[in-house]
Amino acid sequence: MVDDGTGVDVTIPTVLISKSDGQLIKNAVLEAEKNNEDALRAKEFVVLLMDFALPKPDDRVEYDIWYTSGDTRAFKFIKQMQSYNSRLGSHVLMTPHTVVWMCRNCKGVPGNCENVEGIVYCIPPIPDFPFSAADTLDMAVEELCIYNFFKNKDKARSWWTYMTKLSECNYSSVNDPCVKKIKREMKIDAKDLEQCRVMKASTIFDEFIAWQMAGVPYSPAVVINNKVYRGSLDAEHVFQSICAGFNVTPSVCHPDYVATEYFSSNATTWKLLGLVLAAILINLMVILCYRRYARREIKEEMQTQISSIMTNYFLMNDNKATQATTSVMSTEEHS
Repeated sequence: MVDDGTGVDVTIPTVLISKSDGQLIKNAVLEAEKNNEDALRAKEFVVLLMDFALPKPDDRVEYDIWYTSGDTRAFKFIKQMQSYNSRLGSHVLMTPHTVVWMCRNCKGVPGNCENVEGIVYCIPPIPDFPFSAADTLDMAVEELCIYNFFKNKDKARSWWTYMTKLSECNYSSVNDPCVKKIKREMKIDAKDLEQCRVMKASTIFDEFIAWQMAGVPYSPAVVINNKVYRGSLDAEHVFQSICAGFNVTPSVCHPDYVATEYFSSNATTWKLLGLVLAAILINLMVILCYRRYARREIKEEMQTQISSIMTNYFLMNDNKATQATTSVMSTEEHS
């Protein structure tokens, strides 16, 4: 597309329409001008409605995340999206997909291609991408296997935790010590993964077919209710688009919604809550210690006062007894 000198008039947002649709609008304006003497007012008769509506098949939104394993942009989005997915809970079903494809004739194909076990696999061109197509293939298959592992145990949300930890791990392959440590911590069964890896070729083939059917033009990408999301890949924007896909919008989509489940995945909130609880406990301990100290001080003070009173009492009695004895002796001497 070449700027004919009017490009300066193009602002954001801007919508491109086909020439045939534009001609319909122009015809409507011309028709209105013929029937109205006020040409400026006639243009008010043309009203355009632009709607980016999503399909709304039911009360559950299904969305897919398409990404290339090891892509830092994908890791960043997944990490941001985790809390929103937790907030949506059972209202949504998320399925991860990997962008790796088989290639028969790879001449002129953009991306990084590599022959693995007699099959050529390709990944999209990603600037400064540190992994080969073979390594990316292994990571992609493993991440899909781990998702299925958690899904079969009704713990699909644990996949988010795994991916978040993986994003913080400086790894070079699926056999990296850091990756193995994460799998041990999350109790991922190596035998289940090994059985899944055997189906590597068929898994990638299924992903490739799904990728073509979804019409995903780039990676990372999001598909909501079988429609490619084409907005900014920002977690909050994607969340709003997902909420637009419900027949009946659930309460979790309301801006003022607050839920314990949503905050449970927010590490910052947990830390803040822990600090508040710790402060409360410390204050309670200080109060209890002070009360014990105060009671002890009061008790000692009372004992001191009682002892002083008793001492004075005995001294008074001794003085009276001495005076009485002296008086008796004086009387006997006078006698």
